Parts: sequence; C-alpha cells; structure tokens
Amino acid sequence: MLKIISDSADESSPFIKSVERAKLLLPLEKMLEQLGDWELCVEDRLCPFHDDNSPSFSVFAQGEHQYWKCHAGCGAGDQINYLELKFSLNRGEALRLFLEMAEWSDKDGGFYE
Repeated sequence: MLKIISDSADESSPFIKSVERAKLLLPLEKMLEQLGDWELCVEDRLCPFHDDNSPSFSVFAQGEHQYWKCHAGCGAGDQINYLELKFSLNRGEALRLFLEMAEWSDKDGGFYE
C-alpha cells in the first residue's frame, strides 16, 4: 500500500491526521484539475514528467485515497509525491504546498482545518 509517511512516522500525530483529511478534501483528480494537468493526465493518460506519445499515466483509488502511476517509470504516489516531482520540491515544501492548495491554514507551526 502506498503511504506518504515513512514507516517510522507516528501515524496518530495531529499533523499526519491533518494531511490525511486534506487528501480527502483535495483528491488527486481535483488537484490535477487545479494544476491544469487534468486533460493530459486523466483524459489523455499521458505522463507530464516525460515526453509521452502513448498512454502511460494512470490515476486509481486505493481505499478512500487516490494515487497516480507512470507505467514508463517516472514514479508513483499520492498528491504529495506528484507535487514533489512536478515542482522539484522536497517533501516538506510539497506538504506545505498541498495543504495550502487544500485550503488548510498554518497556525503556530501546525496545520488545522
């Protein structure tokens, strides 16, 4: 199962729970639409990370979350992984951007609804 957190992360932490709730508020397909990547990635199934002439990109659900995969080898993951690759961000930068896109606010160093 794909996860956005490491095996050593505390899955019960308020931050991780906030990220998981934000992923439900801003599913991958909705985020792709916000980024202007919907048509390329979902309708045409072309990967935005390489010169793609035949469909190699898929979006799929696993449980209540959505994930993406480039079948040509560019990568796979959730919304955070997509932002990391698209904008060359580190994990923290991608998390912050995602939470901002999901319209969560930063209060005293933590994100809240």
